[in-house]
Amino acid sequence: MVINGDRYFILNTKDTTYAIRVMPSGHLEHMYYGKRIRVAHSLDGLYERREFIAGNNNSYSPEYQSLTLNNVCLEASFEGKGDNREAFALIEYPDGSRTSDFLYETAEIDNEKPELLTLACSYGKADAKSTLEGVNNHLQIVLHDEKSSLRLYLDYYVFEDENVITRTSRLVNYGDKPVVIKKLMSAQVDMQGSGYIMSTFNGTWAREMMRRDTPLVAGKHINSSFTGTSSSDANPFFMISTPHTTEDAGAVYGFNLIYSGNHAECYR
Repeated sequence: MVINGDRYFILNTKDTTYAIRVMPSGHLEHMYYGKRIRVAHSLDGLYERREFIAGNNNSYSPEYQSLTLNNVCLEASFEGKGDNREAFALIEYPDGSRTSDFLYETAEIDNEKPELLTLACSYGKADAKSTLEGVNNHLQIVLHDEKSSLRLYLDYYVFEDENVITRTSRLVNYGDKPVVIKKLMSAQVDMQGSGYIMSTFNGTWAREMMRRDTPLVAGKHINSSFTGTSSSDANPFFMISTPHTTEDAGAVYGFNLIYSGNHAECYR
């Protein structure tokens, strides 16, 4: 189920909650993803209020001098504007610049699940309980970059009883000048805390899905394949878990690309 509040969105499955808010600056802030919680009237208790910029970060703008995008959990990161994380999307504009600033424009909520025109995708709806009138399982958020007339469509689909949330991203150029898309990821999930374990499932022919656990420390960790298929070498599924997580207890987040081809799953 998708709940639309005052500048925030709550995506609830049977046992999990995914929370997003629109910041005063227009950026889409990732608030929470984990065990299902009850949000009464607002997200006030889920985000940090910032009165000054910590460390040597850059201020976002003169209008928001206490905001730096470098230490805010976001739904989509871009180069420039003080966000030094690896970009969710990397776009080169006609003048050679690569600074993007996608801000909230609109959102729509419904219970539709259209097929993607050219790619495999999740399909179907949840059971009858979740398809009752007034129960919405699809959230589309549109972000707009005024400089380039580009719009980024972020679609979230909630499969409530399966405890699954799927995401897609689509970039549309409404301007008259071409741009070069260097990279566009399917999703970005910023996670609080540290000390996670990344489990990947690599292998080879007849020895597929061999689990490897890698402690996530400072740096960049990538699971990828350039064969044009998912392949037995680098399956496009991975897990992020807390230490000492077992099959019966602990926190674990699973991520899987439905349509992979060449793929890369990065943790940084």
